[in-house]
Amino acid sequence: MPHRRSCIQSLGWGLTGLFFFGPNTGAQTASPIKILVGFPPGGSVDIIARRLSQDLPVQGLKPLVDNKPGAGGRIALEALKNSAADGKSWAVTPGSLLVLYPHVFKDMGMDALNDFLPVAAVGSSVYALAVGPLVPSSVKTVSEFTAWCKANPQQASYASSGNGSKSHLAGVQLARHAGFQWTHIAYKGGAPAVADLIGGQIAANITILSNVLPHIQSGKLRALATTGGKRSVYLPQVPTFKESGVQDIEAVEVFVVLVPGKTSAAIISKIAQEIQAALVSTEYKEGLSKSFLEPAELVTPALLQQQIRSEFETWRKIIESTGFKADS
Repeated sequence: MPHRRSCIQSLGWGLTGLFFFGPNTGAQTASPIKILVGFPPGGSVDIIARRLSQDLPVQGLKPLVDNKPGAGGRIALEALKNSAADGKSWAVTPGSLLVLYPHVFKDMGMDALNDFLPVAAVGSSVYALAVGPLVPSSVKTVSEFTAWCKANPQQASYASSGNGSKSHLAGVQLARHAGFQWTHIAYKGGAPAVADLIGGQIAANITILSNVLPHIQSGKLRALATTGGKRSVYLPQVPTFKESGVQDIEAVEVFVVLVPGKTSAAIISKIAQEIQAALVSTEYKEGLSKSFLEPAELVTPALLQQQIRSEFETWRKIIESTGFKADS
């Protein structure tokens, strides 16, 4: 979400099979961790989940990635909410879902701060404003793009990861800043949105950088701006929105691992230890880099929860000031 002081870093993760004591027998049992992902295969969240499934094998078991795309990631969170709090069900999700959605949807069907507990921050990314072949090649800056949108209102459109998402709200903020209107299209995930962008069905996409960077490098898409406080290490030649004159757009997505809210402190502590070991490994860092994602700050589960609650209040005030509400 666009605001000079409000870039939450949201975090996400998954794990493999850990050993837990059965609830009644006291015997030690093993079963694979199920990693819930609220977006289709191929996007950033899915990439992180599958990266972790490779780097966090425990006792020879591997986690199972379970994609449940739809509703901007809420379907997976609903499934996690209804899962047993036994340490075997996880969700890898953008942290912004917890701090934005409660303020833009009338009824989420879940309590973002109490139905889930965060375990770790496992990756981060800025967003990029990317345009495709529908936009003339002469359009190379944000100001030129907004001028094109004004002159071509029937073609002015952009994709996001869902209603009320950071990418959606960044588009709302850009339109307000430049005084134009464009059509927002919410997709279930990054991969299908990028496919339509390359195919010329939509003009632009505001999305996690890793979703579009390979196509920017190949020349199929063009990046006009990124949302970080400084230029991305992966696109140093592309200015930030602030450098482009749009001061209010600054956002970084940090991906988080969540477990059901009633999960015990002992289980969370055990899994957090496993995650921390993976996050500092060369294999994991190289895996993130190959997917154009960046590491997240290493924090304890308790500190991560404090950060999320703080950002929750920050975004509440911002969204209330805009009066924005999602349709569904």
